[in-house]
Amino acid sequence: LLLLIGGLVLKSNTILLSKLADVRAVGLYNAAYKFVDGGFILSSSLLISHLPLFSQFIFSDPEKIKVLYQRSFNILALLLIPWIIFGSIFSQRIILLFSGRAYLESAFALAILLWVIPLNILNQLSVNILIALKKQRRLLVIYTSVLLVNLAINYFGIPRYGFKVCAWAAIINELLAMASLLYFCYVQLKILPSWGYSIKVALAGILAGGITLISSLPNLFLNIFFFFILFAVSAFALGILRREEIKRGWGYLLEIAGLNFR
Repeated sequence: LLLLIGGLVLKSNTILLSKLADVRAVGLYNAAYKFVDGGFILSSSLLISHLPLFSQFIFSDPEKIKVLYQRSFNILALLLIPWIIFGSIFSQRIILLFSGRAYLESAFALAILLWVIPLNILNQLSVNILIALKKQRRLLVIYTSVLLVNLAINYFGIPRYGFKVCAWAAIINELLAMASLLYFCYVQLKILPSWGYSIKVALAGILAGGITLISSLPNLFLNIFFFFILFAVSAFALGILRREEIKRGWGYLLEIAGLNFR
């Protein structure tokens, strides 16, 4: 039942859009949302192995859970936030390349929807902790409430604002879920994510994105290459990419594969 409710939270926007708007609006929204689906596939593949680890140590050694939770969040932020910032800044070029000029209106939705990915990742980490604690009923209440809010926003917003309200509703869904999930994780295990590292990653990405946008190279892939060179320089300057961090990142990949968690 929890999987069904979670799936409805993610897909109800498209379902309501198809009922309350025309086919063109559905096509415009889906042109942006397909990139979010790709992000979900990547994040799910990285997060799926956390639940056995959380279940193994949740009662015997909760301090290890706190370490893995924060480290996972940091590494996933480093992997995804630069791409999300680049995608938000160059959303028009991305839509033009992959969908064509007819879908250019989708760029606004894409720039917003990309931020659903890191919010969803943090929420999935918290969900795994609550599942390990056997708090599925609490999760069911949280996501049922989020679903009802989502349905209300889309039902009343789509007739007036079209597919763009669906993008904002997706962000609101994740923020509402995040507030509840973080509260219960803190109550149960005194777990709260530290945002300092992610903020530094975002600052490095914004700096790199701003310079790349001003430079405005003619080819999207050249812009990607230039952006990540600038991001790497900014990241080293801000102390994000240090030898110790790279070692921790490698250790994290081993840990989630179950090869090096002690």
